[in-house]
Amino acid sequence: MQSNDGSKPVGSKPVAAASTTRYVVFVLALMAIVSGLAWVMQYLPGRGPKGIGANPNKADKKLLVFERPIVRWHKKMETKQPGGIGVDLGPPKDGEKPKAVDQPKDLARAADDTGKEEILPKDVEFGDEGHYDFLFKNVADLDVEIVYFTSTCGCTKVKAATVSAAEWSAFDKAQKDNPAEPLKYSKEPAWTEMAQNERISGKPVTQPPLVVKAQESGVVRIEWHANKGAGQPLPVGPLVHFRAAGDTTTKDQALQVPIQIQHPILFHPQRIGVGSLGEGKSATTQFIVWSSTRKSLDKFKLAVPDQDAALFTVTTYAFLGKELAAQQEEMFNKKIAPNVLCAYRVTVTVLESKDGKRIEQGTFYRRWPFMLDGKTTGDPPLFGPEVVGRVTGDITVGGSDDQGKIKFKSFKKETGASHEVELATEGAVALQTVDRHPGQPTWIDVKLTRKAKDALRTTWLLEVTVPPNARDARSFVEPDAVVLRIVGTQRVVRIPIEGHISQ
Repeated sequence: MQSNDGSKPVGSKPVAAASTTRYVVFVLALMAIVSGLAWVMQYLPGRGPKGIGANPNKADKKLLVFERPIVRWHKKMETKQPGGIGVDLGPPKDGEKPKAVDQPKDLARAADDTGKEEILPKDVEFGDEGHYDFLFKNVADLDVEIVYFTSTCGCTKVKAATVSAAEWSAFDKAQKDNPAEPLKYSKEPAWTEMAQNERISGKPVTQPPLVVKAQESGVVRIEWHANKGAGQPLPVGPLVHFRAAGDTTTKDQALQVPIQIQHPILFHPQRIGVGSLGEGKSATTQFIVWSSTRKSLDKFKLAVPDQDAALFTVTTYAFLGKELAAQQEEMFNKKIAPNVLCAYRVTVTVLESKDGKRIEQGTFYRRWPFMLDGKTTGDPPLFGPEVVGRVTGDITVGGSDDQGKIKFKSFKKETGASHEVELATEGAVALQTVDRHPGQPTWIDVKLTRKAKDALRTTWLLEVTVPPNARDARSFVEPDAVVLRIVGTQRVVRIPIEGHISQ
């Protein structure tokens, strides 16, 4: 008989028991799922910190230790404040010729402006090849396998070999004393070629690894080929992958070989000026040539063309011995060049006129290519500094505000612009325009009109126009100019143009 007690719902206890049972089952199932996921994450191939077959005692240990993972090509040297020596050192005293001596050691900046050590690259030329040997030790109590390397630069190859403890110690001392010098082996090691990482090469690694026994020493050789253009760094910085013998988990070590591609000839400054030259006058200017890849540039010169050879002469003076050391220090301290192997002072003498030839009146610009070993350097050729000057003469261009130039105000390309300037010549001198001269922009129109003439003086009106929406029109830059010819001669007058196209 059912109870008539209304204080408790009928069947209340069975409902609570069922709810508790379902809750316990849910929690146990959730714990099982989480445990299963954790097991999968831990032991599924390629997942977790170790992977299947990984031995925790092996994976946590240090295996290979590289003594110098970054190449320091240069010895350290404290920087000094600029000044003291000067670029133009002149010849030795008492007329003595400098004696050839061993080249001074390479210089390198010890720290940059932040005080942090600065690693300077080795300068090489396009097409050069070389290598660097990195010393390492197996510091583990088990064998280690060097299996492959990773590099995104096709310029890099890697090989490895073991060496005896005595050889390693000798090599270590040699690299401390002369970090840039290659190691000298009494017998060439038995090198093992390393394969490229499958992710980079797309090919499975089939080469057998190099086995380095416990406490054994060795070298990893990074070979490189300079396959980039001058002025670019060569990204030689592979990762070398190794593992404990019998393990599947690899460690890696980055090895850096700082290399910069350079021209064999470098120079400073990029532009040299001779100022103003009057009739029959001359002037000289100088610049420095050096190489950071060669210890001498025995047969280099500027290829001055025949039409300039009578008016522009070039002489070269080589810095040797103490002079070279002083020049290296000067250029190092002024941060012109950190690694100068040889240096020369080049003097350019400019004559306004000689043997019936004359430089064009107005501003002149000259650049000539370098020649080395009988041929032009670089492809395209490497040009030397720009030689700039101004020849004053009997042709007057505008007034004081014009400063001998055609000075446009800012204008829009859609509307174009025009500017007039008055010229004055001696009475017997006549001028004419020159079509398609390489120094004159193709997108300007030039009109020259004689205004007045007498026995002593002739005045001319020069009108220069940029037509609206002229093809190829742009803001004027050096050495844009209007080029006129003196009638009856080959001499020209260059009148510089200035002006900016606004948006």
